[in-house]
Amino acid sequence: MTGACALVLSLALAANATASANSGPYRAASQAGPGSVARLQAGIGGERFLEVLKLNRLDRAHALWADTLVLPDTTLGLLGLSPWPPSLGTIDSIPKVVFVSLRIQAFGAYEYGRLARWGPVSSGGPNAPSRPDLYFVGWKSRLHASTVDSTWIMPWTVNIDREIGTALHQYSLPGVPASHCCIRLLEEDAMWVYDWVSTWKLSRDGRSVLAHGTPVVLFGAYDYGSRPPWKRLPVDPHATDLTPAEIASALHFLRKSE
Repeated sequence: MTGACALVLSLALAANATASANSGPYRAASQAGPGSVARLQAGIGGERFLEVLKLNRLDRAHALWADTLVLPDTTLGLLGLSPWPPSLGTIDSIPKVVFVSLRIQAFGAYEYGRLARWGPVSSGGPNAPSRPDLYFVGWKSRLHASTVDSTWIMPWTVNIDREIGTALHQYSLPGVPASHCCIRLLEEDAMWVYDWVSTWKLSRDGRSVLAHGTPVVLFGAYDYGSRPPWKRLPVDPHATDLTPAEIASALHFLRKSE
């Protein structure tokens, strides 16, 4: 991957931004408020702008006020931006599984070992961090009010923990872990995950789980005291790459279901 396409993106599609001087598949571009971001979106189109949001772990509302955005090479595309391996042969017999890396704040959904979708997340903040472990989808709700605070309305809720209520759902993505242990998703990703996963099967009296839903693995740890990994992409294009050790850790959790 060369820096030429990244330079073209910065000059032609984000002329309003003051881009950093480094070269590579990613560039850091300073933004000047909502107007600057709106011009960027108009210049690159909705699909490309969604790539920028995913790369920066932001929803559109927070992107409008970001002072800097990391911009990708125009040739990478959404799959090219994925930090997840395109395939995992060791899980090619598993119909569906969702992995969530807390370190890089991203999920990867695999179907028979092939990456079906990936996207950004906002996991638990420093006062309520998300707990690495193996979970299973329980129930789903199109619109759910949090049991912690009834004013927290969570669209496209996919519950994975009956004890403390951890769930995947749509909510704001401010570019850092900020939830109350849940896994926040962009609206597009939350809708897709909601439709894609399978729920549990309960006994008639609802007291026993006859069959688990889709497995969900949370692994790794976010370094709250350091610069987010994706912010380092312009100087280290591999900052969000998942290492073999991290993949092994995720698979270790998954094997608990066997």
